[in-house]
Amino acid sequence: MNNPLPAVSRLAAAIALAAPTALLAAPSADDLSRQIEVLQKQLDALQAQVAAQRKTSDAIQQQVAKNTAESAKDEKFADSVVHLAGYGSVGYTDNRDTAGRFSQVQFSPIFHYQYKDLMMLESELEIRVTPEGETTTELEYLSLDLFLNDYATFVAGKFISPIGQFRQNLHPGWINKLPSAPPGFGHDGAAPASEVGIQLRGG
Repeated sequence: MNNPLPAVSRLAAAIALAAPTALLAAPSADDLSRQIEVLQKQLDALQAQVAAQRKTSDAIQQQVAKNTAESAKDEKFADSVVHLAGYGSVGYTDNRDTAGRFSQVQFSPIFHYQYKDLMMLESELEIRVTPEGETTTELEYLSLDLFLNDYATFVAGKFISPIGQFRQNLHPGWINKLPSAPPGFGHDGAAPASEVGIQLRGG
């Protein structure tokens, strides 16, 4: 019959040898505490950084809102207002049995200056290139409008002719898409493009 004591002895010896190795591999409580402290410091640093960035962002947003409010306030109570506008157009003509060609290239800057609700200065400069390649410059209008009340305006200078609706409201190239103006309303037509003098407008 086999003796079981040598097998038990060998098992006990194996356990005794493995136990110190397992103990050496597992971190101690002090190591875990130190790791937790390091992680806590890193977390605190990240939270502080996020708080500083949030504070900076809030300050920037407050400054932008303040600047926007001040700008709107200045615009609301400004005595003078300047406005620059204008339009440009290019014409191309292609008739039957003829070669197509560009009929004109035009650029018209428009300038407005208003002082309170008392007066407004308005002008338009027309720069045109003809099919022959010549450049012409013309002062379309330059007038001073005095607002007498809500129903009447006194106008003096060179202004768009008040005859008909086309010249006053429809003649710019970005509105009138036809290749030419209606009969009588073109340049050098029966109805003048502009007039020099004074007028009283209202309604």
